[in-house]
Order: sequence, then C-alpha cells, then structure tokens
Amino acid sequence: MRPWTVLVAVAAVVVTASASVLSAGLLTAGPACACSCVMLAPESLVQQADAVAVGTATAVDDVDQGREITFRVDRGYIRELPREITVSTGSSSASCGVSVRVGEPALLVLRDGPDGWSSTSCSSLGVTEDIVARVAGPALEPVGASSGPGDGQDSAGSASTALGWAFGSLAVVVVAGVGVLWWVSRRRSRDGRPGTRGPAG
Repeated sequence: MRPWTVLVAVAAVVVTASASVLSAGLLTAGPACACSCVMLAPESLVQQADAVAVGTATAVDDVDQGREITFRVDRGYIRELPREITVSTGSSSASCGVSVRVGEPALLVLRDGPDGWSSTSCSSLGVTEDIVARVAGPALEPVGASSGPGDGQDSAGSASTALGWAFGSLAVVVVAGVGVLWWVSRRRSRDGRPGTRGPAG
C-alpha cells in the first residue's frame, strides 16, 4: 500500500470519529438555558407582589408553556384569595419554575396577569412568612371556592350591587308613599270646600 493511501485512510477515520463525537455532543447537550434572577431584598419582592399565598399544592400538571400548580390556600396576604387557585410557572428550575411538592406546605409570591396567577422562583428568593407578615400586614382568610384572580373583588362588587338595589327599592317606595299622601291630602282639601248652591225654589 502506498504511503499517501495510508494517510488518506487515517484522515478519513479521524474525520469520521470527530463527526461522531460532535454529533453526540450536540444531541445530548441541548440548548443552554439557565434562570437568572435580579437579586432583590425579600421585603422588596413582597412589596412588588400582587398577592402571597400560603398553603399546599394539591396537583402539579405539565402544560404546553410550563406547569400549572393547583394550590389550596390556607391564608393570603396583600389581598383576599379564593380557597383554591391555579398558578402558572416554568417547567423547571432552569426556566425559573417554582419547585413545590404535592401535599407539602409552600409559600407562593404571586403575580396577577391577563392569564391568571403566576409565580417564579426569582419572586420568592429568601421570602418567609414572617417577612411577608411584617411587610404586608396580617393574614387574610380565603374566600369562596372558585379559582382564578379577582374573586375577592367580585364578591365585594356583588355585595355593593345588592346594597345599591336595596337602597334604590327603598327610595322608590318612599317616593311612592309621599305621592299617595300628597294626592289624598289634596283630594280631601278639595272635597272639604263649601260648594256653590243655587237660589232656593
């Protein structure tokens, strides 16, 4: 075998091996992705939150854009929360997803957006319930049993609407009563006038 033939064969083997190693590396490495958080004081994180929920995760489901946590609220902070809420988060810690286990107590720092409640691992770094209570004030009992944001405000709005209807109905009754009394008094005063009599026959 000629020397240049040997060199070509060796070069082919090296290129093939290198390509195999490179392909394996590309297939196993995947896209690089890491969660990067802006470091803020826990008190600042609570001040920026729309709500804080303390309770237990009852289910964690994988969805197209991440995970959904079904969360049973024992107490809330900043605003009233329903007894059960659904919270969207990242699919893993690399995408800033919240790490919770079903059946274990947890604290979620929440954002209220167009698609409902959401939470990230960055929003709760170093946040404890003691810090939350110090910044946000006393805990609030959950209301109702429905899921999603804004239930506390909806309940308050319904109560205000009912109260408005009650006052409106009362006003109608009062106005109607005054009108009837005015009509009766006017009728009596007119009937009590001395009539005009003709000459006696």
